Amino acid sequence: VKNNMNKDNTENFKKLLMATKRIGIEAVLNWLEHATDFFTAPASTRFHSSYEGGLLEHSINTYNALKVLNETELTNRHLLKDTVAIVALLHDICKANTYKVVDRWRKDKNNKWEQYKTYEFNEDEPLGHGEKSIFILQRLGLQMTEQEVYMIRWHMGGFDESKLPLQSAMKKCPEIALIHAADLIATHTIESEVTDD
Repeated sequence: VKNNMNKDNTENFKKLLMATKRIGIEAVLNWLEHATDFFTAPASTRFHSSYEGGLLEHSINTYNALKVLNETELTNRHLLKDTVAIVALLHDICKANTYKVVDRWRKDKNNKWEQYKTYEFNEDEPLGHGEKSIFILQRLGLQMTEQEVYMIRWHMGGFDESKLPLQSAMKKCPEIALIHAADLIATHTIESEVTDD
């Protein structure tokens, strides 16, 4: 288990969200800071940012990617600055409190068994990925636009396990494509590659 904790990321994350002045944002930040491991959690068990502080780093990376996509002339869909922050920084809060450190065994380069620490996913709220983030945010009282709800709910795009129709959601909110692209850019072009474990 590596550590990529960055105090600047934490302060930047909080500053960007507080700047939205959105009703409920203080409750969200208070919950993240005092009731979760969001700022220290990994973003995955091994696929990307699978180290301490990885979830926060992934959220910042997704924000930076969405910000750039939103400022390009490639699309005629432009988001409000607050929407970029809310959607990108909070799309994966469903992952808070879901990873635990466990001991595993593997063979080293000399074919000898060694023990190592890694993360294991442990979900106790089986609501679905995007749905869980929305559920948490609404429970905490965050005021969100319909567009923001759709974007967070469907940020996984075609990788979503739901049988609900993605195409119907994208007809209603084409900006889903922007957060999905930003998430993919952060995951596959900015962050770490798959490890051997």
